[in-house]
Amino acid sequence: MTNHPETRGGRRGRAHPVLLAVPALACALALLVPGCGGESGPLEPTGLAITLGSRRVQITRSIEVEVVNAYPAARDEHPDCDWYVDGILGGSAMKGTVTQTNPATFTAPSVVPAGGAVEISAVSQSDSSFTASDTLAIVFTVRYVDVEDGSDMSSGGTWANPLRTLTYALDLVDDGDTLAVLPGSYDPDHGEAGNYFIPGGVALIGTSRDSCLISGSGTDYSVVRLGDGAVIAGFTIGNWDADNIAILTTGGGLIRDIAISEPFGFCGIRADGERRRRDNDVVIEDCELVNTETPATGRALELYYGTHCVVRGCTISGWQYGLYVNRDSDPLIERNTITGNGYGIIAAGGGALLTDPDLGGGARGSDGGNTIRDNAYVGVYNWTEATIWALDNTWTTDPPTEGPTPTDFMNTGGGAIIWTR
Repeated sequence: MTNHPETRGGRRGRAHPVLLAVPALACALALLVPGCGGESGPLEPTGLAITLGSRRVQITRSIEVEVVNAYPAARDEHPDCDWYVDGILGGSAMKGTVTQTNPATFTAPSVVPAGGAVEISAVSQSDSSFTASDTLAIVFTVRYVDVEDGSDMSSGGTWANPLRTLTYALDLVDDGDTLAVLPGSYDPDHGEAGNYFIPGGVALIGTSRDSCLISGSGTDYSVVRLGDGAVIAGFTIGNWDADNIAILTTGGGLIRDIAISEPFGFCGIRADGERRRRDNDVVIEDCELVNTETPATGRALELYYGTHCVVRGCTISGWQYGLYVNRDSDPLIERNTITGNGYGIIAAGGGALLTDPDLGGGARGSDGGNTIRDNAYVGVYNWTEATIWALDNTWTTDPPTEGPTPTDFMNTGGGAIIWTR
């Protein structure tokens, strides 16, 4: 961690979050490679020309690259070629990789390479004297947000000149950007709109869930909503309307290190496949969903309408339902602590919308390792005709019980729970 000794607004500078300690080279790179978006390199005298899907790409993102014959009569031909990244066939982890197809896919490395750019080259397989190359900038854009010392202006977002509100910052971001959020309360009393949409491909990273609070009115039924591929980590989510959802996601992405500040009368986090069979594959991990203010009400996690998500390493306690899994969902559930709820996990939905969570040893590859105990009525309630795998977990009793409440298992839909090998 790098400390910044400068003072902003009478306060000592603070450290960059560790996971964001990647050079913010976007401005410098714009000088290296001007322009962006779907531009072609010049026609090569060697007979080939490269088209890049973009002139710059965010780290870990992919773009299409294509080589064509440069002669006008043959421009629609796609010659077989070998692709190189900085002279390395197929590329490398440090430079990015490219598929050996035409069109090909270039995937940027996880960090910005030295110099901030790479050379993409194609060599004709039929005649190695036919080559083409072009330069692609690799960028990583970080904007800082600080409710105490920031100011919302289009030129803001640097460490020395941060933005003030998430509302303003989220309107500025592009795919692949990261918003690094410094400690404080981000809510309508401090200029926020009250609900927050994180666009797909954008990461909203708080310093820690103990120091960064997001809260609002949630007029669209959720305080935070994630676009497909969005990331949120390091926050406590608060609520001004007890009937809200803290976080709603309908696609892929990551929800990590989130705590729920009560009350959320409906549910804490909802992963919804939107009636598209198993379309939502968000990862929810290392979150703390504990309901002490209105115990035995609401749902900590609602996994709904085709959820193909992962729930890992979470603490879930005090709700009516810890995990409510419904309608064609098949989540991978492992290494969670699910205690002190009315129902630890309930699986509902059958027929064409059969629900079959994997709690250990099932088709999704769960390691198990869940602690599911001391729930008031049922630890795992199978209300479907599915067989639910639940190997290598810890239960209230050893061996676990199945019968009248309170009990570890209950089956009322004709299905089964496999808990031992």
